[in-house]
Amino acid sequence: MAISFTPCLRKKLKSEKHGILNIRITTNRKSTYVSLKEKIPVRFWNENTHELRTYKDFDPDERQRLNNLIETKITELKHAHKVSGDVDKTKNNARLSFIDYLNEELHELELRSKIGTYKRYKTTYFHLMGFLATKGKTDLLFPEINPILVRDFETYILAHKTIKGTLVKINTSKNYMKCFKRLYFLAIQMGVYTSFSADPFAKFVNKRLPIENKRLDRGQVQVLFQHHFEKTHPLFHTRNQFLFQIFCQGLRVSDLFTLRFENINRQASRIDFFQFKTKKLHSILVNDSLLMLLKDYIKPDLTYILTEKHNVELITGKVEKLNYYEMCARFEDISREILKRSLDSQNKIGEKAADEILFEVEPIKAEFNRCFLRISHFLYTGLVQYAVKHPKDFIFPALKNEDFEDVIFNENTRLTKYQYNQLQSKEAMYNKSLKKLQAAFSISINLTSHISRHTYASMLFERDPKRLYEISKGLGHTNMKITEAYLKSFDADVVDQPNVEFFNTFNHLKQTQVLP
Repeated sequence: MAISFTPCLRKKLKSEKHGILNIRITTNRKSTYVSLKEKIPVRFWNENTHELRTYKDFDPDERQRLNNLIETKITELKHAHKVSGDVDKTKNNARLSFIDYLNEELHELELRSKIGTYKRYKTTYFHLMGFLATKGKTDLLFPEINPILVRDFETYILAHKTIKGTLVKINTSKNYMKCFKRLYFLAIQMGVYTSFSADPFAKFVNKRLPIENKRLDRGQVQVLFQHHFEKTHPLFHTRNQFLFQIFCQGLRVSDLFTLRFENINRQASRIDFFQFKTKKLHSILVNDSLLMLLKDYIKPDLTYILTEKHNVELITGKVEKLNYYEMCARFEDISREILKRSLDSQNKIGEKAADEILFEVEPIKAEFNRCFLRISHFLYTGLVQYAVKHPKDFIFPALKNEDFEDVIFNENTRLTKYQYNQLQSKEAMYNKSLKKLQAAFSISINLTSHISRHTYASMLFERDPKRLYEISKGLGHTNMKITEAYLKSFDADVVDQPNVEFFNTFNHLKQTQVLP
């Protein structure tokens, strides 16, 4: 005898806007109901998933209380019917519903706040229900899962169109099939179902198609870095956040939005944080490029430090008062002049004179470096002082601090469904804004938040392909093989460079005439 316990909302009339929470007890496809005597608005209940929805006007504490009440009542009913979560499912192995099992797993994942996995399984559930509808069915029993059904389900997914009207990509379909397979074998592993047949997924190939890792080159990054938007410009934050991802060692977008000022390690001049995806501790040195971006997220901002005049001694005995921007302009002018004089000297009076010119300008370069270092110190001091006063504030103003005030981002971080949805929503908005940044700078590739990781990795790889370990650690990968796969598409450029240099050595040779 198979028994299932499913939360539901019952109304006397279809037109009613409120309903009573119940537990539906299904025994051999016959149902009875036990009321929880809790009345809630219909819009707070998801009939498809048999769960409470997440709304801003739905008090989270009240929602948690109702979820606890549902879970406690189901446990009581199972005890009253003398069944356990495992025993009742295995009593009638041949009639065990995979759909019921999937819904129970979804409920368990939500209770454990594993929202990422919950969402992946939930999408798989919707596709599976759509597939069953084409067969005129509303349920799927475990024994019905065979190689033919697995093949037909994958065919259904590949023929399915997304909201945008495009077909589901092959790699996306592999993700849904992977969830289906994982759930099936998890049920066997947990003793929910005992399989007496061959592996239904034996013919399923889970190999994903290779993805081309597109990235920006150094010149494009330089253009973005040198361009400054006004704070009121719609792309102000987008440009800053994208550059921050690159200069923060290819920071993931989930970490970009969840970094707090408390993550700034004042003693070590580093940003220390647990990666949201891997839950592993990661540490990044605060460099000058990051300081130039972070200055805009302190109130009042630290831009005044860059407009303050500093004494700069460019020629012995002569002091000029320059701000940061004027220093940069003078530094570029002097660098060009040094290069021109050096080349002229080599052509006219030999290398010795050129060396004397370079020796002459070394004190000037040292003076600039001293001033730049001083400005960096002022920026970092201002950043640290602000961080001490506002440790729990997010660095970038995407998520609301009050929505996450109870969250500690560490190796055990769990978000509520509302919080997880907020994070995903901001990531989606950011990626849409990156398309506008792409158009503004006439960037040919499709700009996404992940392009920043590819850009950071490729620039380091092209600079020194042998330093794979450092690149892997910089990206926060837990396995070198992940990094190798990540950089695989960049190999061609690195191999081409020495080959081009080699073949160019033949360009100056006289061509031998080929006789007829």
